[in-house]
Amino acid sequence: KLLSSSKRLLPVTMNARLVTTGFKAVVGTHALVTLTSMIYSTYVDNDPSRQGTKKLKETFDAKHYQKVTNFVTNMYSGNGVIETHELRLARNATFEDPAAICCTAKEIKEAFRALEVAQPNCLSKPICIRVQPDGASIELTYHLNQLYGNFLNVKSLLVINFRLARMNGGEIPENYFEVTKLEERWNGTEPLGFLPFWISRRINGLISWNLTRLLIGEKKV
Repeated sequence: KLLSSSKRLLPVTMNARLVTTGFKAVVGTHALVTLTSMIYSTYVDNDPSRQGTKKLKETFDAKHYQKVTNFVTNMYSGNGVIETHELRLARNATFEDPAAICCTAKEIKEAFRALEVAQPNCLSKPICIRVQPDGASIELTYHLNQLYGNFLNVKSLLVINFRLARMNGGEIPENYFEVTKLEERWNGTEPLGFLPFWISRRINGLISWNLTRLLIGEKKV
């Protein structure tokens, strides 16, 4: 009977080991892909502030988009996503950087709520260095110079796309800016977009969204 029981348990034990080994392999691969993505954007330097001797200047057209500049400044100062009746995130807005991808407004808000833990500080005001029409949208490029945790200095470009939308509900329809996409490029380098890197960063975005609500708690309205 003992021998018979051992034979029945052997396949179960082997299957459990295979599952454990497979899980470790998946987690290890995910961690490696994420690390590669972050290292790539850390060491491949395309930051325009380090190229040439001229100081970066704000583009002339930036004065027309001060609301967007304030929006970006709040996000990267640890104040979270502050929406107004003049500017807000689209429901299907996306945010991505070398570490994560967020695919809804809710995920983006949680990501920047979590950023407060890193004690972000703008070493200089976000500078709008480029304004570019993009079909029905407008694309702005900001240069960011951030300090996290009082020791980590990160320079990056933030590319933000928005469009003019109309809100109906009152007597008079109101126009407002609707942000559809944000992409942070550490050192001015675009995040790796190959499928394995995209999947890994998307998983990180979902993990971040859930961990923020779990560890920091639900946002109080």
